[in-house]
Amino acid sequence: MYTRAAVIAPLLLLANIACFDIMQGPIEDRPEPPNAPDTNPPVLVLSRPDSNGNWDIYAEDLTNLGVRNPTPSDSASGSERLTSHTAVDDYPALSPDGLRVAFQSERDGNWEIYVTSSGAGPRPTQITHHPSDDVRPAWSPDGSTIAFASDRSGHAIEIYLIEPNGAGAATRLTDHGSVSTDPDWSPDGSKIAFSSVDESGFSQIYVMNAGGTGQSRLTSEAVASESPAWSPDGSEIAFVRGSEIWIMNADGSAQSVSASEARDFLSAPDWTSSSGATIGLQLTCCERPQGIYVYNRLSGSLGFLAAGRQPSWP
Repeated sequence: MYTRAAVIAPLLLLANIACFDIMQGPIEDRPEPPNAPDTNPPVLVLSRPDSNGNWDIYAEDLTNLGVRNPTPSDSASGSERLTSHTAVDDYPALSPDGLRVAFQSERDGNWEIYVTSSGAGPRPTQITHHPSDDVRPAWSPDGSTIAFASDRSGHAIEIYLIEPNGAGAATRLTDHGSVSTDPDWSPDGSKIAFSSVDESGFSQIYVMNAGGTGQSRLTSEAVASESPAWSPDGSEIAFVRGSEIWIMNADGSAQSVSASEARDFLSAPDWTSSSGATIGLQLTCCERPQGIYVYNRLSGSLGFLAAGRQPSWP
Protein backbone atom coordinates (compact mmCIF):
# COMPACT_ATOMS: atom_id res chain seq x y z
CA MET A 1 0.00 0.00 0.00
CA TYR A 2 1.39 3.41 -1.00
CA THR A 3 0.92 6.36 1.33
CA ARG A 4 0.30 9.84 -0.06
CA ALA A 5 3.77 10.92 1.07
CA ALA A 6 5.39 7.90 -0.57
CA VAL A 7 3.79 8.38 -3.96
CA ILE A 8 4.06 12.16 -4.24
CA ALA A 9 7.72 12.35 -3.17
CA PRO A 10 9.11 11.29 -6.59
CA LEU A 11 7.13 14.02 -8.33
CA LEU A 12 8.28 16.67 -5.90
CA LEU A 13 11.85 15.45 -6.31
CA LEU A 14 11.56 15.83 -10.07
CA ALA A 15 10.13 19.32 -9.60
CA ASN A 16 13.31 20.35 -7.77
CA ILE A 17 15.65 19.85 -10.72
CA ALA A 18 19.39 19.70 -9.96
CA CYS A 19 21.16 23.07 -9.87
CA PHE A 20 17.90 25.05 -9.54
CA ASP A 21 17.00 26.42 -6.11
CA ILE A 22 13.24 26.97 -5.89
CA MET A 23 12.65 29.92 -3.59
CA GLN A 24 9.02 30.07 -2.67
CA GLY A 25 7.46 32.89 -0.71
CA PRO A 26 4.06 32.91 0.97
CA ILE A 27 1.28 31.83 -1.36
CA GLU A 28 -0.76 34.90 -2.18
CA ASP A 29 -2.19 36.50 -5.28
CA ARG A 30 -0.35 39.12 -7.29
CA PRO A 31 -1.70 40.80 -10.42
CA GLU A 32 -0.91 38.76 -13.52
CA PRO A 33 1.20 40.70 -16.04
CA PRO A 34 -0.46 42.29 -19.04
CA ASN A 35 0.12 40.22 -22.17
CA ALA A 36 0.63 41.19 -25.79
CA PRO A 37 -1.95 40.40 -28.48
CA ASP A 38 -2.21 36.86 -29.81
CA THR A 39 -1.15 37.83 -33.34
CA ASN A 40 2.12 35.90 -33.01
CA PRO A 41 1.70 32.86 -30.75
CA PRO A 42 4.94 31.78 -29.05
CA VAL A 43 6.83 28.78 -30.33
CA LEU A 44 8.20 27.93 -26.91
CA VAL A 45 7.02 28.27 -23.31
CA LEU A 46 9.09 27.51 -20.23
CA SER A 47 9.40 28.10 -16.49
CA ARG A 48 11.94 30.58 -15.15
CA PRO A 49 12.65 32.29 -11.80
CA ASP A 50 12.47 36.07 -11.49
CA SER A 51 14.93 38.16 -9.50
CA ASN A 52 13.12 37.18 -6.28
CA GLY A 53 13.35 33.47 -7.01
CA ASN A 54 9.65 33.10 -7.91
CA TRP A 55 9.12 30.58 -10.71
CA ASP A 56 6.72 31.82 -13.41
CA ILE A 57 5.76 30.92 -16.98
CA TYR A 58 7.37 32.73 -19.91
CA ALA A 59 6.82 32.68 -23.67
CA GLU A 60 9.71 32.91 -26.13
CA ASP A 61 9.70 33.91 -29.78
CA LEU A 62 13.28 32.64 -30.03
CA THR A 63 14.88 35.95 -31.00
CA ASN A 64 17.37 35.26 -28.20
CA LEU A 65 18.76 32.23 -30.00
CA GLY A 66 22.47 32.07 -29.31
CA VAL A 67 22.50 34.18 -26.13
CA ARG A 68 25.84 33.80 -24.37
CA ASN A 69 26.46 33.37 -20.64
CA PRO A 70 22.80 33.05 -19.62
CA THR A 71 21.65 33.53 -16.05
CA PRO A 72 18.69 31.78 -14.36
CA SER A 73 16.68 35.02 -14.44
CA ASP A 74 17.64 35.92 -18.02
CA SER A 75 14.87 37.82 -19.83
CA ALA A 76 16.45 38.31 -23.21
CA SER A 77 14.75 39.99 -26.16
CA GLY A 78 11.72 37.98 -27.24
CA SER A 79 10.79 36.81 -23.75
CA GLU A 80 7.31 37.57 -22.40
CA ARG A 81 6.14 36.81 -18.87
CA LEU A 82 2.76 35.06 -18.78
CA THR A 83 2.27 34.53 -15.02
CA SER A 84 3.35 36.39 -11.90
CA HIS A 85 2.83 34.77 -8.52
CA THR A 86 4.77 34.04 -5.36
CA ALA A 87 3.87 30.36 -5.67
CA VAL A 88 5.71 28.07 -8.08
CA ASP A 89 4.25 27.96 -11.62
CA ASP A 90 5.87 25.08 -13.48
CA TYR A 91 5.64 22.43 -16.22
CA PRO A 92 3.96 24.61 -18.87
CA ALA A 93 2.33 22.92 -21.86
CA LEU A 94 1.62 24.99 -24.96
CA SER A 95 -1.65 24.10 -26.72
CA PRO A 96 -1.46 22.79 -30.31
CA ASP A 97 -2.70 26.12 -31.71
CA GLY A 98 -0.23 28.05 -29.57
CA LEU A 99 -2.92 30.22 -27.98
CA ARG A 100 -3.21 28.64 -24.52
CA VAL A 101 -0.81 27.38 -21.89
CA ALA A 102 -1.63 24.75 -19.26
CA PHE A 103 0.65 24.60 -16.24
CA GLN A 104 0.83 23.34 -12.67
CA SER A 105 0.92 25.75 -9.74
CA GLU A 106 0.95 25.70 -5.95
CA ARG A 107 -0.97 28.99 -5.72
CA ASP A 108 -4.02 27.21 -4.25
CA GLY A 109 -1.94 25.58 -1.51
CA ASN A 110 -1.24 22.36 -3.40
CA TRP A 111 -0.42 21.46 -7.00
CA GLU A 112 -3.35 22.18 -9.34
CA ILE A 113 -3.67 22.57 -13.12
CA TYR A 114 -4.34 26.03 -14.58
CA VAL A 115 -4.87 27.31 -18.12
CA THR A 116 -3.97 30.78 -19.32
CA SER A 117 -3.62 32.61 -22.62
CA SER A 118 -0.27 32.75 -24.37
CA GLY A 119 -1.04 36.40 -25.15
CA ALA A 120 -3.77 38.87 -24.24
CA GLY A 121 -6.49 37.40 -22.05
CA PRO A 122 -7.82 36.95 -18.51
CA ARG A 123 -5.73 35.73 -15.61
CA PRO A 124 -5.15 31.94 -15.29
CA THR A 125 -8.19 29.72 -14.81
CA GLN A 126 -7.91 26.86 -12.34
CA ILE A 127 -9.29 23.70 -14.00
CA THR A 128 -8.63 21.10 -11.29
CA HIS A 129 -9.93 21.42 -7.74
CA HIS A 130 -8.79 18.58 -5.53
CA PRO A 131 -6.96 18.34 -2.18
CA SER A 132 -4.52 15.92 -3.83
CA ASP A 133 -1.77 17.07 -6.20
CA ASP A 134 -2.56 17.41 -9.93
CA VAL A 135 0.54 17.81 -12.12
CA ARG A 136 2.17 17.42 -15.55
CA PRO A 137 -0.55 18.65 -17.98
CA ALA A 138 -0.42 17.54 -21.63
CA TRP A 139 -2.76 18.73 -24.42
CA SER A 140 -4.42 16.37 -26.85
CA PRO A 141 -3.57 17.21 -30.50
CA ASP A 142 -7.02 18.70 -31.12
CA GLY A 143 -6.85 20.80 -27.94
CA SER A 144 -10.06 19.29 -26.53
CA THR A 145 -8.55 17.37 -23.61
CA ILE A 146 -5.73 17.64 -21.10
CA ALA A 147 -4.04 14.58 -19.63
CA PHE A 148 -2.40 14.96 -16.23
CA ALA A 149 -1.02 12.96 -13.30
CA SER A 150 -2.59 12.94 -9.84
CA ASP A 151 -2.45 11.09 -6.55
CA ARG A 152 -6.19 11.67 -5.98
CA SER A 153 -6.80 7.90 -5.91
CA GLY A 154 -5.34 7.98 -2.41
CA HIS A 155 -2.73 5.26 -2.86
CA ALA A 156 -0.87 5.98 -6.09
CA ILE A 157 -0.19 8.54 -8.83
CA GLU A 158 -2.23 7.77 -11.94
CA ILE A 159 -3.03 9.38 -15.33
CA TYR A 160 -6.31 11.27 -15.74
CA LEU A 161 -8.12 13.30 -18.42
CA ILE A 162 -10.02 16.56 -18.02
CA GLU A 163 -11.51 19.21 -20.33
CA PRO A 164 -9.47 22.43 -20.70
CA ASN A 165 -12.26 24.46 -19.10
CA GLY A 166 -12.40 22.10 -16.11
CA ALA A 167 -15.98 21.03 -16.84
CA GLY A 168 -17.06 17.59 -15.69
CA ALA A 169 -15.25 15.04 -13.59
CA ALA A 170 -11.73 13.89 -14.38
CA THR A 171 -11.51 10.47 -16.03
CA ARG A 172 -8.96 8.01 -14.69
CA LEU A 173 -6.98 6.05 -17.30
CA THR A 174 -4.41 4.01 -15.37
CA ASP A 175 -4.46 1.78 -12.30
CA HIS A 176 -0.82 0.80 -11.85
CA GLY A 177 -0.77 1.35 -8.09
CA SER A 178 2.59 3.13 -8.20
CA VAL A 179 3.80 6.36 -9.83
CA SER A 180 2.43 6.95 -13.35
CA THR A 181 3.16 10.36 -14.85
CA ASP A 182 4.62 12.23 -17.88
CA PRO A 183 1.65 11.74 -20.26
CA ASP A 184 2.28 12.63 -23.93
CA TRP A 185 -0.19 12.25 -26.81
CA SER A 186 0.60 10.67 -30.17
CA PRO A 187 0.21 13.15 -33.07
CA ASP A 188 -3.06 11.56 -34.21
CA GLY A 189 -4.49 11.62 -30.68
CA SER A 190 -5.12 7.88 -30.60
CA LYS A 191 -2.50 6.95 -27.98
CA ILE A 192 -0.83 8.30 -24.85
CA ALA A 193 2.71 7.44 -23.81
CA PHE A 194 3.58 7.77 -20.13
CA SER A 195 6.09 6.61 -17.53
CA SER A 196 5.23 4.31 -14.64
CA VAL A 197 7.25 2.65 -11.89
CA ASP A 198 7.19 -1.12 -12.40
CA GLU A 199 7.82 -4.00 -10.03
CA SER A 200 11.59 -3.45 -10.26
CA GLY A 201 11.22 0.01 -8.75
CA PHE A 202 12.30 1.82 -11.93
CA SER A 203 10.19 4.06 -14.15
CA GLN A 204 9.47 2.51 -17.55
CA ILE A 205 7.81 3.86 -20.68
CA TYR A 206 4.31 2.60 -21.45
CA VAL A 207 1.80 3.36 -24.17
CA MET A 208 -1.99 3.04 -24.11
CA ASN A 209 -5.00 3.94 -26.20
CA ALA A 210 -6.36 7.42 -25.48
CA GLY A 211 -9.22 5.86 -23.53
CA GLY A 212 -6.86 3.91 -21.26
CA THR A 213 -7.18 0.48 -22.91
CA GLY A 214 -4.42 -1.60 -24.48
CA GLN A 215 -1.64 -0.61 -22.07
CA SER A 216 1.77 -2.06 -22.93
CA ARG A 217 5.30 -1.53 -21.67
CA LEU A 218 7.97 -0.39 -24.14
CA THR A 219 11.10 -0.36 -21.93
CA SER A 220 12.35 -2.80 -19.31
CA GLU A 221 15.90 -1.79 -18.39
CA ALA A 222 17.16 -1.70 -14.80
CA VAL A 223 17.40 2.09 -14.97
CA ALA A 224 14.74 4.78 -14.99
CA SER A 225 13.18 5.60 -18.36
CA GLU A 226 10.79 8.56 -18.30
CA SER A 227 9.47 11.72 -20.01
CA PRO A 228 8.34 10.18 -23.33
CA ALA A 229 7.76 12.53 -26.28
CA TRP A 230 6.26 11.42 -29.60
CA SER A 231 7.95 12.52 -32.83
CA PRO A 232 5.84 14.74 -35.14
CA ASP A 233 5.08 11.83 -37.49
CA GLY A 234 4.34 9.39 -34.66
CA SER A 235 7.01 6.91 -35.70
CA GLU A 236 9.42 7.49 -32.81
CA ILE A 237 9.42 8.33 -29.11
CA ALA A 238 12.17 10.30 -27.40
CA PHE A 239 12.66 9.73 -23.69
CA VAL A 240 15.08 10.21 -20.80
CA ARG A 241 17.19 7.29 -19.60
CA GLY A 242 19.64 8.12 -16.87
CA SER A 243 21.01 11.52 -17.85
CA GLU A 244 20.72 11.00 -21.61
CA ILE A 245 18.10 11.45 -24.32
CA TRP A 246 17.20 8.19 -26.02
CA ILE A 247 15.01 7.48 -29.05
CA MET A 248 13.07 4.35 -29.95
CA ASN A 249 10.50 3.33 -32.52
CA ALA A 250 6.90 3.79 -31.43
CA ASP A 251 6.62 0.04 -30.78
CA GLY A 252 9.62 0.10 -28.42
CA SER A 253 12.13 -1.37 -30.86
CA ALA A 254 15.53 0.05 -31.86
CA GLN A 255 16.25 1.86 -28.59
CA SER A 256 19.42 3.94 -28.85
CA VAL A 257 21.03 6.93 -27.14
CA SER A 258 20.64 10.15 -29.12
CA ALA A 259 22.07 12.95 -26.99
CA SER A 260 24.56 12.74 -24.15
CA GLU A 261 26.79 15.28 -22.42
CA ALA A 262 29.53 14.31 -19.95
CA ARG A 263 28.60 15.42 -16.41
CA ASP A 264 25.53 17.31 -17.66
CA PHE A 265 22.00 16.06 -17.05
CA LEU A 266 19.71 16.10 -20.08
CA SER A 267 15.94 15.88 -19.59
CA ALA A 268 12.51 17.11 -20.77
CA PRO A 269 12.82 16.20 -24.48
CA ASP A 270 10.35 17.81 -26.90
CA TRP A 271 10.53 17.71 -30.69
CA THR A 272 11.02 21.15 -32.20
CA SER A 273 10.71 20.56 -35.95
CA SER A 274 8.14 18.82 -38.12
CA SER A 275 10.93 16.88 -39.81
CA GLY A 276 12.07 15.36 -36.51
CA ALA A 277 15.61 16.63 -37.08
CA THR A 278 15.84 18.63 -33.84
CA ILE A 279 14.86 17.96 -30.23
CA GLY A 280 14.57 20.59 -27.53
CA LEU A 281 15.69 19.60 -24.06
CA GLN A 282 16.63 20.85 -20.63
CA LEU A 283 20.24 20.77 -19.47
CA THR A 284 21.15 21.09 -15.82
CA CYS A 285 24.57 20.92 -14.19
CA CYS A 286 27.59 21.05 -14.64
CA GLU A 287 29.87 21.81 -17.63
CA ARG A 288 27.52 23.98 -19.73
CA PRO A 289 25.23 26.80 -18.58
CA GLN A 290 21.92 25.35 -17.44
CA GLY A 291 18.86 26.09 -19.52
CA ILE A 292 17.01 25.05 -22.67
CA TYR A 293 18.99 23.66 -25.59
CA VAL A 294 18.24 22.33 -29.07
CA TYR A 295 19.90 19.10 -30.19
CA ASN A 296 20.38 18.51 -33.91
CA ARG A 297 20.16 14.77 -34.64
CA LEU A 298 21.93 15.11 -37.98
CA SER A 299 24.96 17.14 -36.90
CA GLY A 300 25.04 16.09 -33.24
CA SER A 301 25.33 19.74 -32.20
CA LEU A 302 23.81 21.10 -29.01
CA GLY A 303 22.95 24.83 -28.99
CA PHE A 304 21.76 27.05 -26.15
CA LEU A 305 18.31 28.56 -26.65
CA ALA A 306 17.00 30.18 -23.45
CA ALA A 307 17.39 30.26 -19.68
CA GLY A 308 14.75 28.26 -17.79
CA ARG A 309 13.40 24.73 -17.59
CA GLN A 310 10.58 22.44 -18.75
CA PRO A 311 10.36 23.60 -22.39
CA SER A 312 7.19 23.01 -24.40
CA TRP A 313 6.66 23.48 -28.12
CA PRO A 314 3.17 23.19 -29.70
